[in-house]
Amino acid sequence: MQRWTNDQFVSTIHRVINLGHNERYSIGLFFGPNYFTNIDCLPTCFDNVKNPKKYKPILAGDFIMSRIVDGHTPKFDEFDLENVPAEQ
Repeated sequence: MQRWTNDQFVSTIHRVINLGHNERYSIGLFFGPNYFTNIDCLPTCFDNVKNPKKYKPILAGDFIMSRIVDGHTPKFDEFDLENVPAEQ
């Protein structure tokens, strides 16, 4: 939403803090567009003079993969994915 709306709707920080005395269980629910969906600013959310686009267009799948790669060390290309041991 943030990229589509040129920051009119910004992403929230996701965190769970249990301040109570009881156990708490959290279950993540994630959804998003198809890998090949083009993420580009909506025409009503920018103008070229006062409010230009803040983000370049990107495919949804490429955006997700960039977030995964940027958040992990070492990078995926350092793994030998052909020789991953089978589950035991």
